[in-house]
Order: sequence, then structure tokens, then C-alpha cells
Amino acid sequence: MLTWSIRPDCLFFYFSVSSLLYRLWYKLEKLKQHVFI
Repeated sequence: MLTWSIRPDCLFFYFSVSSLLYRLWYKLEKLKQHVFI
């Protein structure tokens, strides 16, 4: 799907963004459990 070659800085950026999104999702899930249970 990606046509350009992945450089190390792009890879690092991708991993940092994905980890940030994962942490946000995790907090949201914990919050939902805390609120709805």
C-alpha cells in the first residue's frame, strides 16, 4: 500500500504515534469500564 520507502525516522514516527494511540485507547477503555460498571 505504501509506495515510498520507509526511512528510520518515518518508522520511529509511526511507532511513537501508534504507541500514543494505543495508550489513549487503553485509558478510554479503562474509563469506560470504570464508568459503566
